[in-house]
Amino acid sequence: MTGQSENQMTGDAAAMAAAESELYAVRITPAGAGAIAVIAVVGLAARSCVMQLCRRAENLPVKGMTRATLRFQGREIDDALVVCREEYHFEIHAHGGMAVVEQILAALQTAGATVRDGFENLPAYQALQRDQTVSPAPAILNEVLAVLPGLDNSFAVRLLASQHIQGLGAWAVQSILQFKNSSHAEALWRVQTQAQWILEKSTFLRHFITPPRIALIGRPNAGKSTLLNTLAGRPASITSDLAGTTRDWVDVMIRLTAGDVSLNAIVVDTAGMRTTDDPLERESILRSHQQTLHADITVWVIDGTQREEPVPTGLDLNGHSRVIYAVNKTDLPVNDKRLITPDRDAVCISALNGSGVEELHAAILKALGVWNCPIHSPLVWTQRQRKLLEIISGAPSGPLVLTRLSELCRESQ
Repeated sequence: MTGQSENQMTGDAAAMAAAESELYAVRITPAGAGAIAVIAVVGLAARSCVMQLCRRAENLPVKGMTRATLRFQGREIDDALVVCREEYHFEIHAHGGMAVVEQILAALQTAGATVRDGFENLPAYQALQRDQTVSPAPAILNEVLAVLPGLDNSFAVRLLASQHIQGLGAWAVQSILQFKNSSHAEALWRVQTQAQWILEKSTFLRHFITPPRIALIGRPNAGKSTLLNTLAGRPASITSDLAGTTRDWVDVMIRLTAGDVSLNAIVVDTAGMRTTDDPLERESILRSHQQTLHADITVWVIDGTQREEPVPTGLDLNGHSRVIYAVNKTDLPVNDKRLITPDRDAVCISALNGSGVEELHAAILKALGVWNCPIHSPLVWTQRQRKLLEIISGAPSGPLVLTRLSELCRESQ
């Protein structure tokens, strides 16, 4: 456009694009700092919205992707990967720093998108009220009854017990109604987008069946063993002021609790990370590193009375697990204010007196994806359900989606 940067549209054009249909921008990776953040842009005007940040999106084919520098109103935001999942569903894969994500979401909002808080606000889906009912979904009911006896967690029981009428069952029935009450094109992108979000957000359910592993790592005398004992509520690990006391990893089952949510988890105390000539201690440190590779969450315990040191050579904190920084000994004066920065998940604690441990529970549950999940959210927890939603999310036509929705409920069309 003459007089405008390559990827800009006028405010009037943005408003027109938003008016054509509902348009949403949603972060679908967990909130907080991370290596990569994925932001979905969904709606009939998704392409024109993304074009305002990335002009290359104009000719991007379905299933195609491109690398580009995101710019908005003449300002460079980030280098990102832009993916066209479907005609009405784009994804922006950018750096996971919170400042970058906020800038992208703000730009998309200015471009006409409504910013949603992910799964808690699915477009055109609302959980039913207590006095509302839907037609029974016998297949989902049978799957609920099959899994409930194996659960020992009241939150998980309430979450799954609601799936027959309020959760997945209600979503499937309402999705069928969308095809009957609106155009197939609009219903298709809505239902497929919702199916993709449900698949993404349901991954945390595995933690209720197999307890997640949480590795405590850090320098010697950072307070890892004391923190383990505080979390366990008993002396499960030996504590000492002598560096190198923990010579092998020690694990213990604990109960994480925040609000109405509770979850069993295995916490692993590891040897202190440092350079040493002691072959036994070196072996212990190597085993500790291996624990981080198998952990769902890594808690990097930092001695708040000392200046922060770099991560030991060879230790990967950018692997599969999420990292939470626990700044310990905050009952004493914190030596280095740089330990607490807004660009990473940090919790201030005192393992000795227990302060901040509740906040650490909440941070771990949030990183696992368990925190703040509405009790009536639609979720999938069986292979059958997951397979059907995967088909629904990529189906080329409305009739095929309707068939799979009916199969999900075992209802006739």
